[in-house]
This record gives sequence, C-alpha cells and structure tokens, in this order.
Amino acid sequence: MLEIGIIVVLGMVLTSLVTEYVPSMPKKLGSLLAVAIIVALNIANSLVFGEAIIADAAKAGIEQGLIAVGLYSATKNTIQQVRK
Repeated sequence: MLEIGIIVVLGMVLTSLVTEYVPSMPKKLGSLLAVAIIVALNIANSLVFGEAIIADAAKAGIEQGLIAVGLYSATKNTIQQVRK
C-alpha cells in the first residue's frame, strides 16, 4: 500500500496539471479539486493494495487532502503578503 504522503503529492501534482492545462477549469476550484483527487487516489490505493475498506480510505483522504490544501494555501498567502 502506498503511503498517504505519496498520495497527497500525486494529488497536488495532478491538481496543478488540471488547473494549468484545462482552460475552462476555474482556478478558485483548485482546492476542492485537490481534495477530490486525493480522496479518489486514496480509495483506489486501498482497493488495489490494501484491505479495500472504502469508508476508512475516504476519511483518510479527506483529512489529508484538507491538511495539504490548507498548508499550501497558507504558504501561498504568506509569500504573497511578504512580496507586497
């Protein structure tokens, strides 16, 4: 089973690719997309490599997705404020 950290990184990379290369994708929905991708990847990871307990995989994906999005957003906002 893949570690949740790898799932989060893959989710963030895929989110960046989608928001960059899909012109109709509003950038403001990137956070929601990131959480959805991380949840989906974690469920797939659980089904392929783990015990296939979808509810636990979804819960862990939501938790880690929200943490990752919050950390990313906080860092981005701090950098933007410092550059002003």
